[in-house]
Amino acid sequence: MYLAAVFKLLAVRLVGLAVSSSQLASASSNCTFPSQAYITDVFTAMTNGSSDIFYAHVVEDVSWRVMGTHPLAGHYTSKVAFYNSTTVRLSKIEAPGGSTSLVRVIGGCDEEWSVEEMLGSVTMLNGMPFINQYSWSTRWNENGEIVEVRAYVDSALVTRVITENEAITGSDYTTERTVIFDGTY
Repeated sequence: MYLAAVFKLLAVRLVGLAVSSSQLASASSNCTFPSQAYITDVFTAMTNGSSDIFYAHVVEDVSWRVMGTHPLAGHYTSKVAFYNSTTVRLSKIEAPGGSTSLVRVIGGCDEEWSVEEMLGSVTMLNGMPFINQYSWSTRWNENGEIVEVRAYVDSALVTRVITENEAITGSDYTTERTVIFDGTY
């Protein structure tokens, strides 16, 4: 079902059936799931540094799977576990001054799944640039909350950044993340 939804979203985009932002905003009251404009606003809050606004739109028991084979990969079963084990962990090895931008949102409104493409750029403590183009596939409920995420990142880059800036742990997308990682050793 997930892949079918993603392929449908991509097919609509490729055929050119996408509507303008103003049409999406005006049609959001007729949507079963959040509109593309709503999703853009939620993700823009995160990229502008208001992660509290973003996480207010994520259910507590979210199913968050970080795909790949790298130290952050695994299945997180709460937003606290995901946030502390990924965002906080990476922030401890980043130099100040990074940025994240939302490149595009695909889907929304009549589709429970949407895809968000983002670009993150930060310098790590060892001076290495960490420029990560990544994508999240998010499933939304009818209340405008994210209930499931599949995050796709550059596994080789994430592994290198963590390997060169902290002790590495072996994990992949099948690793169950039930213990909150505090980022210390």
